[in-house]
Amino acid sequence: MRPKGISGNAGFTLMEILIGITIFTIIATVIYSSLNAGIRIWNRSNRMIAGLQSARVFFALASSDLRNAIIYDTKGINFEGSPSGMAFMTVVTAAGKEYTQGPELVKVAYYLDSRTETVKRAVAGKAKGFDTGKAKPATLFTGVRGKDFSFEYYYTSEFTKTGCEWKDEWADTGKVPAGVRIKVKGFTRYIFIPTGEPGGEIED
Repeated sequence: MRPKGISGNAGFTLMEILIGITIFTIIATVIYSSLNAGIRIWNRSNRMIAGLQSARVFFALASSDLRNAIIYDTKGINFEGSPSGMAFMTVVTAAGKEYTQGPELVKVAYYLDSRTETVKRAVAGKAKGFDTGKAKPATLFTGVRGKDFSFEYYYTSEFTKTGCEWKDEWADTGKVPAGVRIKVKGFTRYIFIPTGEPGGEIED
């Protein structure tokens, strides 16, 4: 015999099913939100790590090239500098078909390619006539817009407390600047050049 009050067709009522679905939906939503937040944090962390890595490589190369910059032509152009690019003669240690195994004199150019929003480095040795336009550039930074990138050059100034100022054009092409300030995607690096001179009036 069945106890009183228990029907032979015992089961879930519509209300119980709706409550169960609601509880399941809430749990699923919480799990999905947590998972989605975790994925977003992971992606953001990866982008930050990639940016730091790119910055490290970029600044290491630029520092090495600038500190080895030389005066190649005492009466010609030795350094070209604008807000979005710079080119100069330097000594690098490279290996490959175009270079010897030891130190090699090359012309190197760093510039922002606004079309692809990338920062590039082109290196041309004697085999290419020191023409960086003939060299295949390497991409150092991606996703860079004009407002996120700039080169500035060291000038003497009698109007500042420090006695110097940074300008975004290098006018003394016969010289190598004493320093270059580089800004890219929130990173800033000051690179001082042992063989360089502050910008200003060139003495005869």
